[in-house]
Amino acid sequence: MQPTKPANSLGIPVQNALETLQKLTFERDFKPETEDPFFIVAANDMQRDLIFPQLLRELRGDGVSAAFEIILSGHPTAGVVREGRCHLALTPFPPDATDIVKKPILHGQMMCFFDGSVRNAPGTWQAYCQADHLAARLADGGTSLRALSGIDKSGIRDAHISAKLQLNPSFVKGLEFLATEMNLMKLSVLSELEMAPLPKSSDPMTIYISWHQCSTNDPAHIWLRDKVSTIADEVMRTAAAACN
Repeated sequence: MQPTKPANSLGIPVQNALETLQKLTFERDFKPETEDPFFIVAANDMQRDLIFPQLLRELRGDGVSAAFEIILSGHPTAGVVREGRCHLALTPFPPDATDIVKKPILHGQMMCFFDGSVRNAPGTWQAYCQADHLAARLADGGTSLRALSGIDKSGIRDAHISAKLQLNPSFVKGLEFLATEMNLMKLSVLSELEMAPLPKSSDPMTIYISWHQCSTNDPAHIWLRDKVSTIADEVMRTAAAACN
């Protein structure tokens, strides 16, 4: 089916009008102190806990009454970002699409977490594979072991699954379970547990912020990305200091 000449003639004015509206949005002054910005952010527990409590404290200190809705990111699709179901996604699995922008903000390594009063870290890869594993279930049905890449996972015993997303240390305390998570979890929910390297090194893990390209030049969106990136830099400095 081919568009008619009248339809074609309407296309350019409509597109011009949309571009003009977008330009007005991008050229406006954004003053968070005088506005009540609202953002929907997709993030899993670790990203949420490392970034957003500090962000809220800073915003309250600055007199900014921004509001956030945090939804579980899991393995987000391009549609979630493209269709505006979230303004920003924090995830190790950013959508792979030409209209989705991504920026790395957190880096780390997958590590073993365990109760040191009950067991030691596995000394061999075989011991690791045969251990009782505990994994968090992601929103899309996968598990946190998905993030373990660059290594053959075929020999790892099926994990005992904790409640969706939240991997609480109480699931590990007093038991011989192993949890395999990013080292940055030691700064948040898994701070009570012992942490040790895997017997085999996996690929480094990266957390990205991702967004739709139409928001790239939006002043409010730039402000949010800058805030998140600044706090992520502070998290990385804290992690580096903890290793020294």
